[in-house]
Amino acid sequence: MVDKKRKLFKKIKKEKVLFLTAVASAFVILYTLALLLAPQKVELLYFRNNNCELVHNTDGIIGEAVQKFGDKIDVRTIDAQLYPTDPEDTAEIRQLREKYNVIGLPDIIINGEKFTKQFTGDNLFAEICNEFIVKPEAC
Repeated sequence: MVDKKRKLFKKIKKEKVLFLTAVASAFVILYTLALLLAPQKVELLYFRNNNCELVHNTDGIIGEAVQKFGDKIDVRTIDAQLYPTDPEDTAEIRQLREKYNVIGLPDIIINGEKFTKQFTGDNLFAEICNEFIVKPEAC
């Protein structure tokens, strides 16, 4: 009788382990599918000022990024005060500048992190690609 109970207990324990393993595997598969199927966008905050000569080059790089990545990136361009004669920043812009420590212009924030490399197309595109879980064709 004791032997039968032990065998039954082992069988139940083995089936329980198999069941839990199957549930865990299903969860991993569903999570992976959700990541793969979920639309992902990289968000850029682009702080600029028309009176800055560097901005004209950076504008071109941002334009190339929009062409290259299309709807995979969301670029928000923020015209910010650079010189005393420029219009003052709005409260929202001041808050964003403080949050991301934006002092000089141009400046780019990618998914909440300051872009610290040299402003070149290659550097920016590589950084954008690094943000994707599933790399788009442009990467």
